[in-house]
Amino acid sequence: MGTKREPSRLNEHREPSESSGPIEPSRPSGPGAKRTETHSASAKRERLDGALVIALSRSYEIAHRTSRKLVAEYGITFSQFEVLEALMHKGPLTVNAIIDAVLSTGGSITVVVRNLEKLGYVARTVNPDDGRSFIVELTACGKSLIEELFPRHMKALGASLSELGDDDIETIIELLKKVGQAQSTERKIKHDQGHKP
Repeated sequence: MGTKREPSRLNEHREPSESSGPIEPSRPSGPGAKRTETHSASAKRERLDGALVIALSRSYEIAHRTSRKLVAEYGITFSQFEVLEALMHKGPLTVNAIIDAVLSTGGSITVVVRNLEKLGYVARTVNPDDGRSFIVELTACGKSLIEELFPRHMKALGASLSELGDDDIETIIELLKKVGQAQSTERKIKHDQGHKP
């Protein structure tokens, strides 16, 4: 009686098991792959940064669109309105303090203040603490104008932002504070580096 031989399995085709799942394509590895991933992440962040700035700019313009028309009815520009608003809330200010309050440049604010003075809405007096600068304050006429205009501005602003709930607004404010904190940190680092012995 002969010996029973096992069939050869060398050329046997084996089907992948269903339980093994789909076969994933191999991913590139090495320094080149890392550079590609880094470039992709960087490009994505650049797109997001640009989209955010555009969204913020558009939102600002939309929120103030009605107010700009409203302010024009009073014969002043929106920049002039911002200066009057700052003086209403903070009281008499130096030009530098006004620049910080309205986030504008020195040259433009100087012109704005001068034009408001010509209109009779603000008055300038020499700063007693620094004779090289001036204190800017509202006149009675300017106070009357901004106290009438400001509530109308806030009503228009509320209508523009009506789609946002209180929680939405609080979240946006907290997120945007991070931008301001980052800028403050950067300025401090530059200041410290400039004063190293």
